[in-house]
Amino acid sequence: MKRVCFVDLSPYRGGAEISLEKLVNTLNGRFKIDFLVYDKKNWNLNENINITSLSFSKKTILLKKNIVNILLFLREVIKNLENVRIDSEILISNTFKSHIFVFILKIFRKDFKWIIMERDMYENIFIKGLKRSIYVFSDGIIFNSKFLRKSYGIRKSEVLYNIIEKGKESKKDFRTFLYYGDPTYEKGYDRVFEVFEKINHLFKDTKLIIVKKKDGFFGKELKEKNLSFEIHFKSYDEIDSVLKESSFLLFLNRKTETFSRIVAESMSYGVIPIILKGNGMDDYVFDGYSGLVLESYEIDKILDRFIEFKNKFNLEKISSNCKKIVEEKFSSEKIQNDFLNILGGKI
Repeated sequence: MKRVCFVDLSPYRGGAEISLEKLVNTLNGRFKIDFLVYDKKNWNLNENINITSLSFSKKTILLKKNIVNILLFLREVIKNLENVRIDSEILISNTFKSHIFVFILKIFRKDFKWIIMERDMYENIFIKGLKRSIYVFSDGIIFNSKFLRKSYGIRKSEVLYNIIEKGKESKKDFRTFLYYGDPTYEKGYDRVFEVFEKINHLFKDTKLIIVKKKDGFFGKELKEKNLSFEIHFKSYDEIDSVLKESSFLLFLNRKTETFSRIVAESMSYGVIPIILKGNGMDDYVFDGYSGLVLESYEIDKILDRFIEFKNKFNLEKISSNCKKIVEEKFSSEKIQNDFLNILGGKI
């Protein structure tokens, strides 16, 4: 049985980590799997997967991506190399600092193949150039969407979507809207309130649910707004019941998303996404078929499109299409097979 090592040095349990975790657990039994991480307490891996925490300071791991901070990170990488034993034939890195770590490891130890899993959009031209330079030393690159692969302009690469579990069946009222995320400018939470206020004025008995991380998380932001509607707050622990209840997902993000687990997971429950064009969701959210895709961030144009969408299309059919796409594109069995096919050409 071949041995594979995954590397993820993120200090958080975000979408990239959840996606990798689901993939690795499905591969259990097909390979002997090692896992190098920043903190193994953040991971829920099968028992027979060998997981090791590396000795990085959290301050260094959290440093922003610029040349000075990358050099500081390299210093800790070199310290860790002395304590890392690699018996695997293939190393697979997930997230930027993991790529740097394996790149340095590759310089000193050339007896393994290296596959990069790229899930992040580059912040600037410097980071894009640095990443492309590192890619040259790898044996393969996997992007999490066709959109992201096109953004980097690398043709000799593969696309592997995230695993999204099948959602539960539920009846939709097509009056309940959902905002799922932090109250940040990048996530477009302010535009969500402005858009919903107009929708609520036109269509009676509408409802806005916000899934929040902790009590008072939206307090400061909402004090500055004089809202004409009630917000129904829910916790992350209630996400299953929230997705069964919700009909529309307001995802008006300003920051480019390369895949978005939030959108795909919502669709698995038949929630219809309302998104902006020009993201990784372009791979699976199709206007008038599996969602409403906007080309403008202007409130009046968003409202006009929503009114047209609601009156023109069969919403129950679109909700059904959302579930169908997730099952066809992102099932555990399909993603596992896709990954094994990619890996088969590298071993």
